[in-house]
Amino acid sequence: MKNIERINIAKEIKDIIIKKYGKNKVYLFAILGSTVKKKDTKFSDLEMMCLFNGKFKEKDPQIFFKKRYMHVWMNSKIKTLKDIKNINFTWPFEVGTYFNIKIIYGDKIFLKEVKTIIKSIPEKNFKRVIEHNLHTLFEKLGKLQSIKIRKGLEIYDINSATHSILLHTVTDLALLNKKGLYGGVGMMCLMWLLK
Repeated sequence: MKNIERINIAKEIKDIIIKKYGKNKVYLFAILGSTVKKKDTKFSDLEMMCLFNGKFKEKDPQIFFKKRYMHVWMNSKIKTLKDIKNINFTWPFEVGTYFNIKIIYGDKIFLKEVKTIIKSIPEKNFKRVIEHNLHTLFEKLGKLQSIKIRKGLEIYDINSATHSILLHTVTDLALLNKKGLYGGVGMMCLMWLLK
């Protein structure tokens, strides 16, 4: 499937969602990931998100396209903007998603709102998470030193410690700079974190 075909499918799914929930309820519909960057291949999935005006409490919204279930990440605009203010370890990965979208329906001012919220978050909120992350970072550095002292070749331990060091370093740098992570590095780290 070509990039333009994915975009056209997303537009049709957007129409299904608007028909199901109503034009006044749907605030924004966007595509994410490799389709946005035009780096998708015939094996790529189609990542989509939809934000709603007001509350959205549906736990598992079922969207079908040509008798096939399509996953669309759905949330209320209010909750999404509130979540952006909640600084935690996964914040750079979650926020990074919003800077890698192509809005195909709705208010494009959303990205400006996200940037405004990020600028308004006090530095101390980021520093608190960084301080917590540093403890884990130094613990993993110590683990690498222990492996070296034992002259062990525990590949799993080396791999685990190295991944954790990379993850915490990248996360702390993103938090320090109030930046989101997206694309290859962000997703790689997030997938490793969720294992």
